[in-house]
Amino acid sequence: MARRQAHGPFGLADWMAVIVACLLISGCGAKTPGDVVQEFEMLIAEGKFEAAAKHVPSSDREMFMMGAAMAGGFSELFGMGEPRRVEITREDIYGNEADVAYVIHYKDGSSSWEEWEHLVKVGGKWRISLY
Repeated sequence: MARRQAHGPFGLADWMAVIVACLLISGCGAKTPGDVVQEFEMLIAEGKFEAAAKHVPSSDREMFMMGAAMAGGFSELFGMGEPRRVEITREDIYGNEADVAYVIHYKDGSSSWEEWEHLVKVGGKWRISLY
């Protein structure tokens, strides 16, 4: 009589192959344009410009950082509150470009106007276009 393995008819290697295949097929971990905008806008609102710069194409990072240095504490200047979340209201993808509409909700209960970001796909990753 054949002895049944603890993992059923499939071995551990079989299960690992199935898991890897599922991850590759589903694109698990790939960020959508909306995901990128949410992270980028939260970092900007929190004043974390260097971290936000990773979402800008490398060719535009220097210009982005110069603008960020001039903006400094723009949230205090314009009386913006502390951000709570970024709500994506629309995401339009067309090939290697995308437009994302969003609203920033603040901890004091106020919200920004609906704004838009244009993104481009660079090296398989979505980046915020400055143009």
